Order: sequence, then C-alpha cells, then structure tokens
Amino acid sequence: MKKIALLSMGILLTVMMVFLGSCNQLENEKPLDSDSNTGSNTSASDSAGARLTVPVENYSVIGPRNLGEFDKTSVAVVRNYLKKVSGADMVPYEDAVAGTENAEQYEVIVGNTGRKESDAFLSTLGFNQYGFTVTEKKIIIAGWTSQTTRAAIQFFNKTANELVKENADGKKVFNFRIGESQVKDFDTYLDGFPKWSGKIKGVYDSSDGAFTVVYSGVTSADFDAYTATVTNAGFTALIENTLGNNRYATYANGDRQVHFYYVDSKKEMRVVWGAKDVVASLLQTEVTGTVTPSVTQMNMKYLQASGGGACTIFTLQDGTFLVIDGGWADEASLLYSTLAALNEDANGKDAPIVISAWFLTHGHGDHTGCIYQFAPEFGDKVKVNAVLCNDVDEAQMMDTTHTTDVLSREKLQSRVLNYMTDVNGNKPALMKLHTGQKLTFGGAQLDVLFTHEDLFGTALKNFNDLCTIVKVTLGGNRFFMTADASNVELPALLAELPASVLESEFCQMGHHGADRGYKPLYEAVKAKYILYPNSEKDYNRDMANSKYDWCQYIKEHHDELYLADTYCYTFMLPYTPESAIKWNASIEKPSDAAAGSQNPPSGSIGYGDTIPWTDGKAR
Repeated sequence: MKKIALLSMGILLTVMMVFLGSCNQLENEKPLDSDSNTGSNTSASDSAGARLTVPVENYSVIGPRNLGEFDKTSVAVVRNYLKKVSGADMVPYEDAVAGTENAEQYEVIVGNTGRKESDAFLSTLGFNQYGFTVTEKKIIIAGWTSQTTRAAIQFFNKTANELVKENADGKKVFNFRIGESQVKDFDTYLDGFPKWSGKIKGVYDSSDGAFTVVYSGVTSADFDAYTATVTNAGFTALIENTLGNNRYATYANGDRQVHFYYVDSKKEMRVVWGAKDVVASLLQTEVTGTVTPSVTQMNMKYLQASGGGACTIFTLQDGTFLVIDGGWADEASLLYSTLAALNEDANGKDAPIVISAWFLTHGHGDHTGCIYQFAPEFGDKVKVNAVLCNDVDEAQMMDTTHTTDVLSREKLQSRVLNYMTDVNGNKPALMKLHTGQKLTFGGAQLDVLFTHEDLFGTALKNFNDLCTIVKVTLGGNRFFMTADASNVELPALLAELPASVLESEFCQMGHHGADRGYKPLYEAVKAKYILYPNSEKDYNRDMANSKYDWCQYIKEHHDELYLADTYCYTFMLPYTPESAIKWNASIEKPSDAAAGSQNPPSGSIGYGDTIPWTDGKAR
C-alpha cells in the first residue's frame, strides 16, 4: 500500500513539546510581534495604580471541567510556568465548579470555566479576541475557544516574564497593576460579522479560520430576526434550507460568510462565521442533460489493505460525477478505471471525465488516501470542479484517538488541489460544509445532516466521531451516507432531526459495519438496500457478534445487501429491485455486464456468492 502524508499523533506531540518549551522560557523572551500569527492590536489599561504584591507561589490554577487533551496541555503550561517562576515544588490545580467561587483565594483562572470571573472577562472580549485581566486576588486568562485560550496563555506568559520581581522577602511576584487588562486579536478568525444578542452557550473552533457561536433559549422567530439583521448588514443569501422544524441559511458579504441554523429540539441557534466559500453558489445549478443517473459502490482491495476503505460514485444527469471518499491510496488506479468505464457509458468514448464534487466524509486514510494519490497520477486526466469537506482543528485531533493516517488540510491544499489544477490554472474549489446546507447539481441534491460542529460540549474520544453525514437524492432515490459515524454522532443526529428526514431507500452501513454502531439510526432510516463497504470475511465476523445489535437489525430488515470486496455494483435509478449490475472495472463497463449473464440475484455479494440467512434463503 502506498503511503500518504500523515498528520500523526507523534507530530502533534512534537508540536506540543515545542509549545510547552516556548511558553516556559523566562530568559531572552522576545515580545510578540504585532503581526504574528497569534494575534495583533494589543490593548492595555493605564499602568498607573496599585500593583500585585502577593507571591506567585500563593496562586493555585483553576481550569474548565472535563478537559480534553488539548486543554489539559494548555493548563499544564500555566502550572509549569508558575512553578518555574516561583520555584515551588507544586502548583495546586482544581476543576472549576460554577457557584463555588472563593473570593479570598489567590487563583489563576484559565479558559471558559463557567465561573463568574471567567464570564465577566469573556463578556468584554470579541469572539476573535483573547487576553488576560488582573484583580486583587485573581488573574483570568481566557479566550472564547480552546485555541484563543492557548494564545492568551502564551501572551500572558510572555508579558509576565518582563514583570517578574522579587519582594522584600525574596519571593517572586508579578508586577501587574490591579485592574489591568490586556487584549489581542486572534488573526486566524475574521471579524466584522453581524452579532446576535442572545444567551451564549459557548463558542467552538470549527477549524479553517471558522468558529461557531452557540446560543440557547432561541425560537424560530429569533432565527427570522437574525436573518433580518444579517440582511440589513449587507449579506445576501447563498443557501436556505429546512429539515423538519430546523431552519438553515448561508449568507455572504464580500470575503465573509455566515452560516446559521435553528435546532428546534434544543431551542438553539448555531452561528458559524468564516471566510466565504465560492463553491457554495456554484453548486446551485438547474438540471441539464439526459443521462440516466446511477450509483456505484466501488470494490476495495480489502484483502491487500489493512481493513477499511469506501468509495461511492454517483453518475449525475448531466454526465458528471459525485464521488464520496475513495479508499486507500492504492485504490487510485482502480477509481480511475471505474470512472472511465462509467463515463464511457454515460457520455461516449473519449468524452472528458468531470467530477462536479468530490466529498470527503472525514480525514482517515482509508477514505482520503485515494484522492491523495489520485491527484498526481490522474489529475491531468480528470477535471474536478469542487472538493467538499469539513476539517477539524488541532484540539479535536488531540482529544480523539485513531488520528494516524489522517490527511491534513495543508496537504489537501498544497498537494491535491495543486495537482488537480487544469490547463487554465484553475484549481478545484474547496468548500467547507456546514450542517443543513443543501447543494443541487447535475440533478442531485446533497443535504448536509450533521458535522462535528454539532457536537459542541460533547466529550469526544474517537476521530470517527467527527464525520460529516449527508443524504443524497438522485433519480427518485435517497441515499443515507453514514461514513464512519458511530454511537456518539448518530444519537446526537437522531436528537436533532426527525426520522422522516432520515428515511432513505439506500443506506451505507456505518463504519464498515464494525464496532460502535447504533441500531436506532437504522430503524429510523428504514433502508431496503444496504451498501456494506467491507469484505465478506468481516461481514460474517460482525454478523456473528451478538453484541452488534445494529448488524442483527440490518440482517433481518433489508431486501438487498452488497459488499465491496470483489466487484463493483451499479444501481440504475430509479432503482428496480434485484437489478443491480455486478461488474469488474478492469475488464468491462456496467453496460457490458448488464448485457451479459453476470447480473446477480438480489442477495449476491462479494465473491458472487449468496449470503446464507437463518431461514436458508438469499435476500
């Protein structure tokens, strides 16, 4: 298997060690440049007035409860810094509990703790700002997100280095003025967005320079009011959608974009601010062309690769393609052969291959390795109009397991998009998907049902919990694409959308049918036809596990099920039962197979054999 460039946990840990080291330097520390990546436009209070006299060793550190690994590392930087300044053997630490504030305790309060001191300071900050403030007995260091809090810690440590003095007893003190506040702008985040005056539940870094503000106690009328606010600020609508009682909208103004949505079951409004995605307006096109649409589950080399892998190809009515994921890096040539065969059937021999959108559900190598290798090998033979994804940031990477074999956004931009640049110098557009967005192109409709932005406040453990879940509607059929989502995302999805929105004729089995499934999801989708991106061997293993109740449900409640370890399966749309075309992309086209004797019975999967069910019948 060819290697893809990885953003491994080892690299992350190395970065963190550099961060820890840089923040603990006390000698020869240079001040932050005003145009540095961590911030600009420092503001400070007047330096006159009473100053701190309490020794640094008297302070304890207070941090948010239920810290992830990223925030734990940030808090550790503060404790190590205080320890080094004071010479103390240990700096006490406590989890913040709202309502248990001790006004007499000397404390360094780090991050969005929910304590009144944190809330008061955060209320003075813009969402793109960070900094610290000093009271007689408290030092509050914070930003709205984990990333801005980390920047605030770096800023505080560097500022404090220049103010460390000894008192008459030889104890180290911070010579800050009581009442002093210093604030900087976090240059990664854009500003200039229309604000909402509702109650803030929290702020979440959505990565790629975007951030999400979650408001609680909101009504549908508030959504209308914010829509008016956005419109009055000069923003124009790109996308509007309704799913159940939830409402969604994407507006843009110049280089800025705001995506906001109302979640009825939680009475929340989530507002995502970031840079404008040009492709959002491009993928809103009327149907053109008369090609018969289809969907193809491409086979994977499960026997050669170390498990995993998925690729689904939608042939659209205009003869272009929607590709979802792709598989491992060594599936690149197979994907090209499959696209070439499908393209010849749809558009004729020697017609150019055009992918309208290539959607990546998450960064794992068994889903993104293919595009990484496909770009340099076939980027000059295939035109790709847009790449769709929703990356996660460093904090989510650190807070989850299974983060090796992950395609980074930097590699996606510097390698994949560059190799896919056409002769006119046009790169594929890169669009960051958000929940509720509806894209229509080539006769297909793609609804984004769930992203990692909907998991704000959820303790994450596995990188697969960060998948983007979509539903594709094409040719009169609906396809629920679960990717590797599991028993963290799927319950959250069901809590926010009614089953009527999820119902689909086709369903891709989540996480290749493996562990961490969620039976109620499949009960809600009610799919008749199952795309099972795995091998027959692993299928039999999972179906034999009595703890996998989602597998047992699928086994008992479907009409047709197709594996992906030997053959491609193409479903002409609208789909007629028992008409799936089994074919081999290396030697034939779907039309060749359909004209011959290889069209399988409905239960045929994998090696062309039928699954023996408990009643002895193939389904």
